[in-house]
Amino acid sequence: MKLMIAALALTAFSTLAQAMPAVGDFAAFDGTTVTSQGQQIAFHTEIALTQFDASQNAYLQQSVTTAPGIQPIQEQKWVNANELLSDATVQQILASCAQQGGVSETVTVPAGTFNTCKITDSSDGSMYNVSQVPFGIVKATSTQTNMSLVSFRTGTTVQ
Repeated sequence: MKLMIAALALTAFSTLAQAMPAVGDFAAFDGTTVTSQGQQIAFHTEIALTQFDASQNAYLQQSVTTAPGIQPIQEQKWVNANELLSDATVQQILASCAQQGGVSETVTVPAGTFNTCKITDSSDGSMYNVSQVPFGIVKATSTQTNMSLVSFRTGTTVQ
């Protein structure tokens, strides 16, 4: 019994000790979008970091978006590590949410309940709920698109 408790504690600690971004980071979102013809379409998007190239300081980011009646949209691209939200950046956003023009908000989505900073993009009115999850986004809302985090997995290879 003690061994099982120790193993659970070690697993929990090692998960918390991981940092974003990391190889293996994964997030899945469900959402809806409105086409230019006014048709509402449901979609599912999965994003993952699958490799890290230290010489370029870049992660290979793969994504797949599916929606009824269309072929899956797959994308693979190298993303500079500095363009991805880090743990430190998310912690700073959460700690100084109001100073950054955001609103602290508890949000419940299919992936769980999160303390977030809701930030509004002044250029287009889009809203993003940022929290300590891979890729940093729990929920996003714009005039045409809404999406929520449905599952996530923290990577195990910290770069």
